[in-house]
Amino acid sequence: MAVLQTTSDEAAAIPVSVAGLSRRIGALDILSDINLEVAAGEILCLVGHSGCGKSTLLRLLAGIDAPSAGRIAFGGEVMAGPGRFVEPEKRGVGLMFQDYALFPHLTVQQNIAFGLRGRARGDIAARVQSTLQRLGIAHFGTRYPHMLSGGEQQRVALARAIAPRPGVLLMDEPFSNLDSRLREAVRMETLALVRQVGATVVLVTHDPQEALMVSDRIALMHQGRIIQAGTGRDLYYKPQTPFVARFFSDFNEVRGTVRHGAIDTPFGRVAAGHGAAEGSEMLVLVRPGGLRPGNGDGSIEAQIVHRRFCGEVEQLELKLDAHPQLVTIRRNIGDFASDADRIRIVLDRKETFVFPVSS
Repeated sequence: MAVLQTTSDEAAAIPVSVAGLSRRIGALDILSDINLEVAAGEILCLVGHSGCGKSTLLRLLAGIDAPSAGRIAFGGEVMAGPGRFVEPEKRGVGLMFQDYALFPHLTVQQNIAFGLRGRARGDIAARVQSTLQRLGIAHFGTRYPHMLSGGEQQRVALARAIAPRPGVLLMDEPFSNLDSRLREAVRMETLALVRQVGATVVLVTHDPQEALMVSDRIALMHQGRIIQAGTGRDLYYKPQTPFVARFFSDFNEVRGTVRHGAIDTPFGRVAAGHGAAEGSEMLVLVRPGGLRPGNGDGSIEAQIVHRRFCGEVEQLELKLDAHPQLVTIRRNIGDFASDADRIRIVLDRKETFVFPVSS
């Protein structure tokens, strides 16, 4: 059988390549057989619950820790692998951490210049000034970190990370210390600047919505492994397992048995999908937005038990005659009359997913 091999030119065109990467501490496997490539200019989000291994993977990419097995290459050059380990300062990566790690005794200009040591003094000054101007922070170059807001400190940390013009930028929960309203503004501003400079980014986050908003691709991790990788739309609309589906959304969940290629549920009849054996038990997941107003064929009646105002939408807890548990739906304000106590709803198949119970 012919084996397809990556040529040296193709490998050099891939800013980040990870193959068979593992990290073990004693008998504990922190990472297991990670395989990943990040394309030039791409923003890849590593996302998952606490302890899944995403920050450990970032530390291995940065060179802060060494892998137990496998290989890391940047632009075709091996950074870590059998018999080889390149120190962090020689990897040509920019680092941006959760706490920003700004030196409190240095000014903004001096903080940015710190990562440019070893260059000619004139080159350092020019690079610092051009970076400050690019990020729109030249007016507080002589200030100290304690004189800046959280958003301003975040921009300084970004400036320091990109000033050396790294090929790869590694970001570990860079927005988590900001309050919710500032976080969204700073996040979009930061990503716009990152795209402007053309950096290849690996960003760690525990926030599924953040991953969907900022990434070109997502790698969802669980127990030290990548469970599914793809675009945000892929993971949201084509989850391969219930774990992937539940990570990005809440669900109403029921079980049912396949009969003639479909499953009878309290919400209506749902196609079981290809390969579902007759009589097998399946798990049906329906998003809160997957039950909408409707009076046509297949609609069902429900009693409103609780109603919660959530701004642009409202959340309703419903009691169905054929289902013992309350069902949650979210709809736009005005979809149902404010004084309604019973409504009719219909299932949106695009927001419904079916998996074998064993998955």
